[in-house]
Amino acid sequence: MADEVVHVLLTDYGQYGWGVTSPQLPELVGGRESYKELRDDLDDILAFGGVPEGAKVIVHRQKYAVDPGGEHACFIRIANDEVEFDRIEAAMRLAGVLNDPAQRTRIMSGPSISTGERLFICAVPGDTLRWLSDQLVTGEVASIITSLADDMLGGKLIREMPIAHGCEGDEPDEEWHSLSESGLTPDSTLGDLIMAVDAGRVSDDALLVTC
Repeated sequence: MADEVVHVLLTDYGQYGWGVTSPQLPELVGGRESYKELRDDLDDILAFGGVPEGAKVIVHRQKYAVDPGGEHACFIRIANDEVEFDRIEAAMRLAGVLNDPAQRTRIMSGPSISTGERLFICAVPGDTLRWLSDQLVTGEVASIITSLADDMLGGKLIREMPIAHGCEGDEPDEEWHSLSESGLTPDSTLGDLIMAVDAGRVSDDALLVTC
């Protein structure tokens, strides 16, 4: 379908090179020694992996990192799009949080993906919940990170919103919030979610489950 979206994740594993995966292409597994090699060969890799003809491909870079405390690992993801600079700013503010022992303990204590790492997706308020959850496979959990202007402090604060990609018919958990319960839809934005949290309709430490 011409309007199908495929999210492609390019992962920096440091000395182990770069890998490529996609939640829409579960059979896609590949990698190269360098980012340049991976980008040069990406079209061929995606074609071999079965990307649908005419699909819109959105490329994300993510880095595998061990937190400065040396106790936990995480992935930090940034989409390569027209607001990449704002996503990078959120990533830099996240790095500041990870460098502070007290803040690091809190932010690293959230839910992890199946392999044990925390997944942080650097976002902007205009990102839709559909766009964010489509970056996840079913059952996967991520913390959405954004930075918002704070005129009183003259700077920007970091906000963290946990989401999970669920399935229709999943048994609800008391710590979950569905979109309908929260008065949101897949086309609601991260900004809408933040307003729902600030209004008390959604707890900022409960998973918002999308399908």
